[in-house]
Amino acid sequence: RDRGFMRVLQDDGMSLRLPCPNCVQRDGPVIRGAEAVYTLRRVFAYHNFAGAPQAEVDRAASGIQSPRAIATMAASLTRGTGALASLDGTGALTLEIALNDQHERGLLELELAELTARWKEEETIAAIVDGELTRLSR
Repeated sequence: RDRGFMRVLQDDGMSLRLPCPNCVQRDGPVIRGAEAVYTLRRVFAYHNFAGAPQAEVDRAASGIQSPRAIATMAASLTRGTGALASLDGTGALTLEIALNDQHERGLLELELAELTARWKEEETIAAIVDGELTRLSR
């Protein structure tokens, strides 16, 4: 309901300002990093709950240059303000796709790291077994 007051901040990571529409001081708290990404993903999932026509999804997907540059993309789509209220439907969908893509890439990187660690462990075990089962020639 109050997503229009949220602003994506341009900094070295992902930051989101959550101003209070009812408070005298409207700056509000800033959340950063994974919490900001999680919050934005939830906001856009709620906003785009009904889905979109395929043509709009295609336009949104083609608007993603790099899923890693979400803050820059948000600034561009909001005409420099970072305010989610200034996003049109395609802009909101573009950011949702980029955020979800970034999240899935992160999960795949974690899975790859786990598989690599497991592979190294298996290689170590195989080397030990090879050394114990191989007869030494004298």
